[in-house]
Amino acid sequence: MRFLSFGLIFVFTFCIIARIAHAQDDLNFDLEEEYFEQEHAPSYTLCGYVENRTQFGVNQAEFYSFRQRLHLEFSTPPQRYSFFADGDLDYDPAVQNWTDQDYEQFHAQLGKCYFSLDTDFFDLTAGQNIVRWGTGDGINPFDLFNPVDSRDPIANARSLARLPVPMLHAVVQASPCTFEAVFLPQAQVNSPFLSGSPWEGTYLQTLREHAQAGSLLLDDENEPEGVEYGLRSAVTFDGWDLSLIFIRGYTNSAVFEKDTQAGIPSYTAKHPQFTAYGLNFAKGFSRGTLRGELALKPDSTFAASSQADDDGLVKADYFQGVIGIDWTFFTDLYLNAQYFMESFPQGRNGAASRPYVDGMTFKIKDLFLDNALELGLQGMLYFSGDGLSLEPYAQYEINDHWKITAGFLLWEGERQGRLGQYDDNDMAYLKIKYAF
Repeated sequence: MRFLSFGLIFVFTFCIIARIAHAQDDLNFDLEEEYFEQEHAPSYTLCGYVENRTQFGVNQAEFYSFRQRLHLEFSTPPQRYSFFADGDLDYDPAVQNWTDQDYEQFHAQLGKCYFSLDTDFFDLTAGQNIVRWGTGDGINPFDLFNPVDSRDPIANARSLARLPVPMLHAVVQASPCTFEAVFLPQAQVNSPFLSGSPWEGTYLQTLREHAQAGSLLLDDENEPEGVEYGLRSAVTFDGWDLSLIFIRGYTNSAVFEKDTQAGIPSYTAKHPQFTAYGLNFAKGFSRGTLRGELALKPDSTFAASSQADDDGLVKADYFQGVIGIDWTFFTDLYLNAQYFMESFPQGRNGAASRPYVDGMTFKIKDLFLDNALELGLQGMLYFSGDGLSLEPYAQYEINDHWKITAGFLLWEGERQGRLGQYDDNDMAYLKIKYAF
């Protein structure tokens, strides 16, 4: 009866408003697009969401995260000049379950924040932003400008979460060619992981344990001083997209330089400078896309797999390649699979434990219940023994505001493997999100 009464009131009110609008000549309901654009276009948009995210480590029987997040976005209309900004206010008391370091349970973080100039031939953004020139998942040779979010690095079973950083990004359109340039006035690298974090790497964890025992000295906070920049040229022809890329910067992940001259060994985090050259391509089909990329990073710096060098670091020419396809079957069944490889053909003094590493990432999903329910499986697998990650998930959109996501994030492999080192971190997660 309550819903019926509400419905009758709604219909009655609507009829009254419609009658008044019809009777009054001075009520001008001009629905033309130009009218709204010129006279009634909003001066800004403010939106966002609140989200509860729970992560429970099933092997450790403890909560990894119980994060409450308020996310806000502010933007002006997309005109010649525009502005966009977003940010998060987080509260996460569960982190104290696994770390002894000082941790701010309340954490405010500015996300993207940039001004844009948009013309027919030239676009420019200035401020905090994210630029991805790579097309790969898991292994992305050209996702090099933005560091990983060390507070919450694992986005899903085949990708990492990135942070926006201050940069200039310019795009020149000269059809069929496009030219891009990115400039970072200060190099941006990954911050150290919290001690005891589920995502703290095995090597760093071992160094910290020895440092606490007094058998070595450790400095894991050391940021480079310098600029980073990149150039990209792209052309489209006969359904193909081809890009040539050059990037000069500093490695986001630290390597540790060893010094034994002081008697007790000391390890210092270093972010060596690198140069990357390469290309990526894409070819669209009726129901899918073929993608690929190849990168060369000459004289890259790595941690030695042996004690051949006193400082524990070596140089190697480093190749990375990705090729894959995404395809939609029937109506909504989506498949994405990518093969990736890494090669150290000129490694010296034990730069790599294996000269060749390869594997694949994959994702398969389908939609049900009038496209409101998404069921999927995604993951990453190394053929060369570094383990695997697997994530079955379900996402249900109740309406335009409410969304629920649940799943499992599973890891398997040897403790020294890239993914196997997280073998004890299997977790179940639940997200409840309200958008406004």
